[in-house]
Amino acid sequence: MAEPLPKSLAIVLVALTIGLGAVFVVNPIFPSHDGPHHVANCHMANHLSDRSLGYGEFLRPGGPPTYLGFHMLCLPLDELFGWKLGSAVTLFLISLSIALGYAYLSHALHGWSLSMTYGFSLAIPWSMYMGFFDFAFATGLSLWVLGYAVRPRASWVSSLAVSLGVLVVSFVHVTSAALLGLALAAVTVSTSRRKIRDLALLALMGLPTVAHVASSVLLYGDHPWPGGPETKATYFKPILLRFGDLVDTAAGAPRWLALFLLTPALLGALALRRKGTATPPHPGGRGLGAYGISALFLFLVSPFDLPMGNALWTFFAPRLSLLALLVLPTVGAPKKLARVHSVLSLLCSVVALVYATTLGVRLNRELGPAFAGLEAPIHRKGPRLPILLSRIDAPLPYVEPALNFGHYYLLAQGGVSPYLFAEWPVADSLLFVDSPRKLFGPHPPRNAYRGMDCQENIPGCPPLEERLEWLTIWGRSFEDLILYPASRAVRDKLSERHYQLDLDAGPLLIAHARPCTVAILAVPGLTPAAEPLRFELSRNILSDKVMSFLELPADAELDPAGESLEITGPDCGSVLIRLRARSWTCAEGAELAAAPRPDSPGHVTCTLTPSN
Repeated sequence: MAEPLPKSLAIVLVALTIGLGAVFVVNPIFPSHDGPHHVANCHMANHLSDRSLGYGEFLRPGGPPTYLGFHMLCLPLDELFGWKLGSAVTLFLISLSIALGYAYLSHALHGWSLSMTYGFSLAIPWSMYMGFFDFAFATGLSLWVLGYAVRPRASWVSSLAVSLGVLVVSFVHVTSAALLGLALAAVTVSTSRRKIRDLALLALMGLPTVAHVASSVLLYGDHPWPGGPETKATYFKPILLRFGDLVDTAAGAPRWLALFLLTPALLGALALRRKGTATPPHPGGRGLGAYGISALFLFLVSPFDLPMGNALWTFFAPRLSLLALLVLPTVGAPKKLARVHSVLSLLCSVVALVYATTLGVRLNRELGPAFAGLEAPIHRKGPRLPILLSRIDAPLPYVEPALNFGHYYLLAQGGVSPYLFAEWPVADSLLFVDSPRKLFGPHPPRNAYRGMDCQENIPGCPPLEERLEWLTIWGRSFEDLILYPASRAVRDKLSERHYQLDLDAGPLLIAHARPCTVAILAVPGLTPAAEPLRFELSRNILSDKVMSFLELPADAELDPAGESLEITGPDCGSVLIRLRARSWTCAEGAELAAAPRPDSPGHVTCTLTPSN
């Protein structure tokens, strides 16, 4: 008969679970890099048919069957609680799956112990702050599958359950399913007396997962990554730098704290080389420990740093290392350090949860002004352009928690942004009905702040006035701009171009372009033009870029007293009018200046005269 859970340990686990929940209670909008994409896709998938929000005009359901982890939980919770509470509950359950999954695995290997609590120290890892929610959930589920797999399997039903578990993980995150398969192979090798037979059985159990992944590759594998062409070039990053990356991308904490949180893992690794342990070593634990060390070694020595603006291998590192870090302590600490290991595991968990709570409160306080307009009575159903104008950092590498802040406005007020993850059928649950360029027109990359917030003394950085002009040009084809943080210069430029402010909340601005009209009086002169005449409107800054135009055919008959023409569009303030014709020009000059306002058109006169 299985030994019951000790009451004291049960109290500790419940207290830690409450502490984990508190992280998401005090931070209802979890600060993460890519997280807003997943929350937005989940909520929009539930409301595609709501015409008042406009999602269905731009998006259609996708079908990736290999990255469904977040949506498995989020879709019903979003429907039940709404996007804010629904996403918070979803992330809590994902984190809890890691914490309790580790406890389940640790118990399977070594019985009841305070060391089981160590999973809480990595329950909110770096991958969560990066927004890799599918991977984090797959990590938690993998720990549960491993915890079941290391127990004696008395019948084919239990083997079938393991096979089903791997298949479920492949739906959550396909890369994690591959890592789980390797971990199961390590367990099989370390526990089986008939290794070849049992490895063959394991391979047979994995056939449904292989079939699932193969079908996904056949259906979606020919779609290129929308971030740009992939490069085959690699270089070798120094091992010490890789070790730093490993620490940075494991625990969701700065390096000095992450090193402390990983101390129990180090003790677990030491147990592989020590004979005396607190409890008789479980052979499956040694197999998992060997797997973990092998995975970390592969990360440290593989030349997989791809030169795509950063060391992309770092982003894949947690997929290889986090599961290894979690299973290492299950090997069991050296006997003399067993008590220290247990207490340290609990201490690490408490410290990690306190840090996650305080970090979330701090980031939410800093990002509070960016979310100040979520409750504003604004309703949209068309394209919207949220732009972060200045970078806001977190004390975690690569994490920019404000980068995708605008997605939450799509959920609260409606509309669609070109920055949604909806271009890659391999991984995106929603897809744009057409290319973003066709749907939205010209717009900057999602990290536009790198161009807007540059220093003019840096080569390639355009003058501030030019950068601000581009901002108002991008806004021409969108229902509104959502800008944060907006400086005085940004406000002045929007005012100069007569943008209407829908919300002015300190550093947060929501504004839309208004139509203005330029009235052109075209006087034919002494003789008819007898050729096409094209009047082009541009701005006084970036004057070589045509904003709009009006073209008259060659057989157009102009009133001898002057033909009244109009160019109407979202271009207010100082503009220039040019005549493009083979044989004609305006007697008043090659460039005619006007300053249209929403309530008052700009007037120019062009008396046609031969250009020669």
